[in-house]
Amino acid sequence: MAPVGRSPSLRSPQVERLAAALRELHLSRGAPSTRQISVAISTKLAPVSHSTVHQLLQGRVNSRWETVERVVIYLEGDLDEFRQLWMEANRPASEEPGLEGTGRSAPVDVRLTPDGLVRMRHKSVHNSATLSFTPEEWDLFVRRVKEGDYDLQSGDDQSSADDANQSLLQ
Repeated sequence: MAPVGRSPSLRSPQVERLAAALRELHLSRGAPSTRQISVAISTKLAPVSHSTVHQLLQGRVNSRWETVERVVIYLEGDLDEFRQLWMEANRPASEEPGLEGTGRSAPVDVRLTPDGLVRMRHKSVHNSATLSFTPEEWDLFVRRVKEGDYDLQSGDDQSSADDANQSLLQ
């Protein structure tokens, strides 16, 4: 089970690769404190908190390239390598493996909040409800999805999908 506040199943393999590469670079440069990095890379117009640096190193924040770039420059890393890793980690869901060529994209937006909750909402429905999960609940949900508990069988109709969605609320 994932420690409270962390949910590895939420992160894509691409985000994990970026975070692992950043941690490796960080360690190779003597593991300066996140506060030290924050102070060094912050500007008046674009401050970066030490907690943002920490979350970036842990893969728990989807940072803008400019933030990642400043961290990589400070740690004297290869900008081209990290730019490629960042681009892969930020690839639109419609380009994710398994969805290419289907014209489909992931219909939900999933975020890990600073308080450790996982929040999920429908992307294209304005003012859609947001579901909140603890890391343990999220891990259970992901496991059940992988096991096919919510798969629709051929010929199932919308009422079956509604039944599956209702079971999430129980």
